[in-house]
Amino acid sequence: MKLIRIERSGNYQDFCRAVGEKVIEGHEFVKSYERGPRDMINHKESHLVPKRYTAYFKPKG
Repeated sequence: MKLIRIERSGNYQDFCRAVGEKVIEGHEFVKSYERGPRDMINHKESHLVPKRYTAYFKPKG
């Protein structure tokens, strides 16, 4: 079974709102993850990647 994934970066409230919308639509929540923030080095430059929030759902039906 293929899971549906939503991902938001930075704002936890936006992530919670998106998760709530999926649940209201009838999708079953499976799990969620929080990652970051962390430094990334790209071509000898360092920049900060903001926190990322990811949630997985089973398709409705």
